[in-house]
Amino acid sequence: MSQAETDRPMRGAPPERTGLARNDPERDSGAAPVAAPIFRAAHERLLRLPEVKSRTGLSRSSIYSKMAVGHFPPQKKLGAKMVGWYESQIDAWVVDPR
Repeated sequence: MSQAETDRPMRGAPPERTGLARNDPERDSGAAPVAAPIFRAAHERLLRLPEVKSRTGLSRSSIYSKMAVGHFPPQKKLGAKMVGWYESQIDAWVVDPR
């Protein structure tokens, strides 16, 4: 095999990455980068329903009733039949229930 043949990418191989996303403003223009959205800390716990009930003193039906009218933190869908609540939101609600 010649040097030219070994320098070519393999068929079906992904193109080399530049580190910039397609919609990255720094890629095509000299514009300043857009601020990244704020994400939750990677270490924040998600609480399941039994722990939420224990911390709040509410029953399952009361939790869901309050969620329906916006008086309790929303749940986070974790799977097809699994939900959780962010620990910080539950702690904040316990301090100041609306």
